[in-house]
Amino acid sequence: MSGISGADHVCYREAKAAGWRTTFIAFLASRLQNIDSLVHNRAIRLPVVNAKNELLFESWISMFNGSGAAFNVQVPIYSFSGQDVLTNSTWLQKNVWLGSDSRGVRLGHSFCRSWTSDRPHQFGTASSLLRGRLLDGQRQPCSSRFVLLCVELTPDTDLVK
Repeated sequence: MSGISGADHVCYREAKAAGWRTTFIAFLASRLQNIDSLVHNRAIRLPVVNAKNELLFESWISMFNGSGAAFNVQVPIYSFSGQDVLTNSTWLQKNVWLGSDSRGVRLGHSFCRSWTSDRPHQFGTASSLLRGRLLDGQRQPCSSRFVLLCVELTPDTDLVK
């Protein structure tokens, strides 16, 4: 991923290519950032929705109560190309990279050398979307090809996507 800035750039580039006018960043923890602090304080109580405005979480802050961010797997998580990540074969492994614990707090040495490594003997945390918990991280080799989730940093509505 070429680090957090590289992951953020992937989100930015794919969002722009899909016609989004707002800024998206990677849903990842790192040596310097927790996932729970990615969204500005003014947005932490806003509902979290998918690209079609379907509710995923009651609010951003509700995701980080330690329960692993349980969500309804019947509500799709979409790629920028409009594909359902849970059902589309583009993503063979239905895991998302995290680097955090169930509260969104970064875990030391759990983010693939600051998201620069793809080596099988180095590890990061990732969560299986099939279990219905976004923050239920398990140790995984950095060579795994998992989903990079992106979140809207500057929402143009009263929702977080």
